[in-house]
Amino acid sequence: MTKVQIHRDAQKQISKASPKIKKKIETMILHILENDDLKNFPFLIKPLRGQYNICKEILVDKDYRIFFRIENDTFYIRHTRTHNYLKTG
Repeated sequence: MTKVQIHRDAQKQISKASPKIKKKIETMILHILENDDLKNFPFLIKPLRGQYNICKEILVDKDYRIFFRIENDTFYIRHTRTHNYLKTG
């Protein structure tokens, strides 16, 4: 991918995350920027259903999720929060 865009709400949540989560998100973003696709991606990716069916979720940690979508060459990060807050699962 050539670009990563992070929604301002997601950016706020990332800034509030623990250092461990921030490091994992940094690793994820570097992988996205350095690779053309999501093969060999270091985190599990799952499709979403319902309201967010155009998005997918990345399981960054046992209890931390990122909602994203890919459009053209841009990776959009929409939501980042804990599993319980996002009501996924």
